[in-house]
Amino acid sequence: MDSFRTIRDRDAWATIRGYVYQVDLTIDRWIDLKDNELLELERGEDIDIIIEAITNTSHERNRILEQIKHRDKNITLRSSESIESIVSFYEHLQNNTEKNFCFVL
Repeated sequence: MDSFRTIRDRDAWATIRGYVYQVDLTIDRWIDLKDNELLELERGEDIDIIIEAITNTSHERNRILEQIKHRDKNITLRSSESIESIVSFYEHLQNNTEKNFCFVL
């Protein structure tokens, strides 16, 4: 059998694993939704849960922004992934000053 030499690392395993992980968490969040909660995907962050007010209006009370990443190692607040997510959350706050947010990393 001839050996074939690749020109670069073309393994998509980590990318596919990340997508599958996000889909699994999305299904979990969907199953766990309460009556006053809505699920939005890829709107603010990867998963948003909107908690509606008790009144009959369609105004949201709180929005939980969840950034989903599958990592093989622990991250810290100084890691680039954390800093990027915190900056993104700050931008959401600046663009939506009238909203109440909770950020999950």
